[in-house]
Amino acid sequence: VLGTVMIPVSVQLVPNYLLMARLGWLNTLLPLIIPTSANAFGIFWMRQYMYSIPDELLDAGRLDGATEFGLYWRIVVPLVRPALGALALFVFTTSWNDFLLPLVYLRSQDTFTVQLMIDSIFRVKFQQNFHLLMSASVLAIIPMTILFFTLQKQFVAGLTVGSVKE
Repeated sequence: VLGTVMIPVSVQLVPNYLLMARLGWLNTLLPLIIPTSANAFGIFWMRQYMYSIPDELLDAGRLDGATEFGLYWRIVVPLVRPALGALALFVFTTSWNDFLLPLVYLRSQDTFTVQLMIDSIFRVKFQQNFHLLMSASVLAIIPMTILFFTLQKQFVAGLTVGSVKE
């Protein structure tokens, strides 16, 4: 996990491309979804969040006769739900705004992401129509804004938990 943080993305591009080609995932959305859903930031985020769960809660669950899976499912998962919501928003925002990885993995316009589609539509040889490009970029922000307002309660709860100690 730590190795993926220390090695720049530009160095990882060729090995990751070869791996995705071997898996048969080129020109699909899988190389954009699977690797980003379990990135190093998310692992560290959830680890630190789970360390903030008091051991007394888990001990009380054990005294009540819960199995380890029962502890996880009935105690830990409900407590980490705000962090999962915030993490989902971070990961989706990162994936939505990514330009480099879709440019490397996707070839046909049927699988292009919004950013690649905007680039391919408004790219003209030796000329950029910046007014159209910026208008399309504003339209591309709308789904992210809707997602944020939908998950705002969980997002704020995930960021502020543990900030006030009683």
